[in-house]
Amino acid sequence: MLYALKKLFKKQFDEMESPKVTCICITNCKKVNLLRRAINCFKAQTYSNKELLVVYANNDIDTKNLLLEEKDVNIKNCIFPSSIKTSYGAIKYHALTLCDGDFICMWDDWDWHHQNRLEIQINSIILTGKPASILVNILFYDNYHKISYLSDMKMWENTLVFHKSLMNYVGFFDIKMNEDNNQIRFLINNNFLHPIIMPQMYIYVYNTKRIWSRMQFDKILLSSLKLKKESTIVIKKILEDKLPIQEASNALNCPEISHQFVYNKLNL
Repeated sequence: MLYALKKLFKKQFDEMESPKVTCICITNCKKVNLLRRAINCFKAQTYSNKELLVVYANNDIDTKNLLLEEKDVNIKNCIFPSSIKTSYGAIKYHALTLCDGDFICMWDDWDWHHQNRLEIQINSIILTGKPASILVNILFYDNYHKISYLSDMKMWENTLVFHKSLMNYVGFFDIKMNEDNNQIRFLINNNFLHPIIMPQMYIYVYNTKRIWSRMQFDKILLSSLKLKKESTIVIKKILEDKLPIQEASNALNCPEISHQFVYNKLNL
């Protein structure tokens, strides 16, 4: 069955020119400024056939008001009742079922997205005929110590873009576990995943409110490369919205920063 699916993907992608991508952003009222930045990153994407689905609770008035300001028809909302206790995995799965796009991408509002990210990941899928792509290097910004890093090489699950039909296959998504690593293993085991080495496409911003503990993040940093102070100054400006998305993207592409990228052994 999976072999037949691979042939089907290849045939479909050969015929595709600009498939639609749905970006899912699960947010809350404490992150309105971050959501605004994530929306700006989305709107600045050079890939045009896209939509952003913002998922939030019905008592989140701040997010609701922010979205009312947005006139972009490609920005939509998915509201869930705050009175019903449900898991993040269940919320995520419900949002996935509402996507209009052929492809799906999680759009984390903690982080920053390069203007070419969607274009590069979708083009890699079309060119390779594989139904998913992922970044194997990203940039880290430690918001506490104000230091930036180049990550080690591994499949960074928060950068995954995949074809919606994969949701139908056992082993790809488990609502109860919400294990992104399981998705990655499934894709690797079936040769469905195309890795991309372009770390400037994604800045992961660490703070104590995220899933990783300080100890876990420090462990990850042991295999990461600390960037020069000048690069950190640029990244800090980007995250503080002191540079427009296009200018920020160009700044990360410049040799002064990209020449620091040293690629180590891939860690699966």
